[in-house]
Amino acid sequence: MRKILAASFLGSMLLTGFEYILIVLDCGPFWMQAEIFIKTLFVHFIFFFVLLFILFIIVQLIKPLKRYLSKKQRLFVHSTGFCWLIGGFYIGFQLFKFLPIPIGRNRLLYLFLIIAFISVTELILMYILRNVKSYSAVTSYISVFIIIFATSTYLISSVYYSKMVADRNSIYDGKISDLCILILDTTRGDFISSNSFPEENTIHIDKLASAGLSCKEAYSAATWTPPGHISIFTGKYPSQHGNAGKEHMPEELISITEILCQHGYFCVGFNNNTLAGRSINLTQGFDLEYTVWRERKIYPLWIAISGRYLHNDYGASATLEASLEMFNWIKKRDGHLFLYINLNEPHLPYLIHEPYFSSIVDQSILENITNLQELIELCNSSFNAPFESSIFENFNEESYTFIENAYASEIAYIDKEIGEFTSRLEYLNYFDETLLIITSDHGEALGEHDSWGHPSLVPFLMNSTLRIPLIMRYPKVIVPQTNAQYVSNIDIFPTVLNIMGYEECIPNDVQGFNILDIDQNQNRPIMSEWIRDDDWGYCIFDGAFKAIVNRSQELDVLNVEDTLLFRIDIDPNELNNLYPVFPDIGDSLILKALNWRESIYVEPSNDLEVSREAIQAMRALGYIN
Repeated sequence: MRKILAASFLGSMLLTGFEYILIVLDCGPFWMQAEIFIKTLFVHFIFFFVLLFILFIIVQLIKPLKRYLSKKQRLFVHSTGFCWLIGGFYIGFQLFKFLPIPIGRNRLLYLFLIIAFISVTELILMYILRNVKSYSAVTSYISVFIIIFATSTYLISSVYYSKMVADRNSIYDGKISDLCILILDTTRGDFISSNSFPEENTIHIDKLASAGLSCKEAYSAATWTPPGHISIFTGKYPSQHGNAGKEHMPEELISITEILCQHGYFCVGFNNNTLAGRSINLTQGFDLEYTVWRERKIYPLWIAISGRYLHNDYGASATLEASLEMFNWIKKRDGHLFLYINLNEPHLPYLIHEPYFSSIVDQSILENITNLQELIELCNSSFNAPFESSIFENFNEESYTFIENAYASEIAYIDKEIGEFTSRLEYLNYFDETLLIITSDHGEALGEHDSWGHPSLVPFLMNSTLRIPLIMRYPKVIVPQTNAQYVSNIDIFPTVLNIMGYEECIPNDVQGFNILDIDQNQNRPIMSEWIRDDDWGYCIFDGAFKAIVNRSQELDVLNVEDTLLFRIDIDPNELNNLYPVFPDIGDSLILKALNWRESIYVEPSNDLEVSREAIQAMRALGYIN
């Protein structure tokens, strides 16, 4: 039994050292503390011990094997070899799965160091097994080597990144210590309790809203992830992005990250969606960027598995935990941080989270649903469709309630995670020194207008995909207040830079306004857009009216009216098209929006290409087949 324990410990030591070193080399030392090493070692040890114990029992039943392994150190040697065989497959899987593609020069260096680590460890083991008869001595020697190697890697990485933070801090000239922009992908504004959702679904977000600026009528400039995020980072409408709707942020666009980087902020981005990070060039100006999307490795595998099956999420728990550790690491070195976090929930597929779902869905509702299995399959899909009535043929009122509350349970889960995140910031005394923004890139159709998701290939400019939450908290400047005027997520860029004292850095062609400047924002119109090469659509919010114009060939096929007019003050669900009744009002709004769009439109560059990573992400998320 002692030989099995020793072999299990050796196997777990090798795997723990490999994972630890891989993550430190790839992601930095920020959250890979000694505690993580010890926990990972324990998990691996339990796994190998159980596996070897089962094999030992089987061997006892096979007399020739039992007789063979009973001699000298054979049981220890072969058990250790078996652990390394399993570990080799595990290591190969991680190298294949987690190393970014294409592998650049730095990645090749990391790969070489990892292979060298494994090879040297095995050579040392072979040498020791030939010259040392005590397996306890073997275990001690190998363990010491791995610990020294892992510790050295951590210390070298820590020195390297500490210098980066110190160099950036030497040019810091800000008056606000830190900025955190938290973007909740695909989150509707009307599903936030403090806006209009009937249940107490977002108690932590509501608390933040009551302590800062809460925008009740906030809308996205775009209908899906890439243009929505680019507008947030640049303060510009999609017509100004210069990419013809492509999933790419041109280099010439000036982002808030680049501005803050030049003023001494250490800029870090975490995202759960590859369409909100490196693949669309959103992270230009960032010092570090981490795409924690479903399988991305920022933690040892056992933590990723627990996040998926215990937390039932696609990266939110790990992302926020790593963000906190990053925040604390930077602050301990007197740095100033711009932290961008994108959380993929509640994006399709919808994961039903308990106890939130059961707390808002009565059992009688489930009993009245005739197509429950169909609804579950729909929630588990990444399907997107506009104006497709066939999807909803079997829906009754309870069916819509089920879908809405499955989606709401995702938001409730994220709210709980945000509560833990902000509580930890408060405990560390960073909370009140941080300008915190909570918003979204767009909303989501949950059956309204016979539509599902947020289709990227067809204009769907209804409020369900445009209305978003927008909350800003910084008690030293922002007094608790509610803004009932129309605002856009393009307003985040100029508002943040004004609060932080960098208003002179705002480009002249930025269309966003400082939300805190009341005089600027009195009843001003805002616009939302969809662009795809020669197809386009836009809408304008002005006074009580909203006008929509679509010039999409796909909508012609679907026989959808291309000009719509709504009184959204009395018809927020956009059920009654007033354009046939008030064509003059509709035409005047459309003309205003058209002239506005033409005045800001930037011709797209001919050399923009969508990255392979972005195409793979769009396919995985259901945007394309």
